[in-house]
Amino acid sequence: MVTDLQLISLEDLSKIEKDWEEFGLKRNYLNSIADSISQKVKVDRLPVDQIEDVMTSINETMAEKYGDDYYIEDPKELAKQPALECKSRRDFYKQVMELDPHLSAEVIRYMYKRE
Repeated sequence: MVTDLQLISLEDLSKIEKDWEEFGLKRNYLNSIADSISQKVKVDRLPVDQIEDVMTSINETMAEKYGDDYYIEDPKELAKQPALECKSRRDFYKQVMELDPHLSAEVIRYMYKRE
């Protein structure tokens, strides 16, 4: 954090510029997903099997990283490890965001489909 008595170095400016560029890319990426989800036109739906395979792959990656803790479903147990819950969710969505935008949108749509 910069106070009145500190100077911003060129390294700080470079980091700020890089962070700003990454923010723009992430924002555009998320906007493309939102646009895909909100379209009223017919969208090419991917096969459910393909989406489930992607989700299974992501869950397997998360299970390798977090071990048995990844599968804790009891809210009382999760409450004992809030950082684990936040990190595992964040990592799951990072994996989803690394997919191409159409596939990401389909995975998110599948996860939150109305019953």
